[in-house]
Amino acid sequence: DMPEIQDSRPVELFRGGAVPAGQYSLLLRVTFQSADRTLTSEELNEAGRRLLAALEPLGVRLRS
Repeated sequence: DMPEIQDSRPVELFRGGAVPAGQYSLLLRVTFQSADRTLTSEELNEAGRRLLAALEPLGVRLRS
């Protein structure tokens, strides 16, 4: 459960170039927001790590 995620949406899908055949690069825009306070950088970083960990079983990883 990640209550600080308010919205997420795919923004851009890219295939080819440096992206290996059979894979694609997806730019995902995620809005993090607390209803009662400003989130700290540390909280945002941790929320991002948790989001990536939750998506990892689907084969999602950050592009390097």
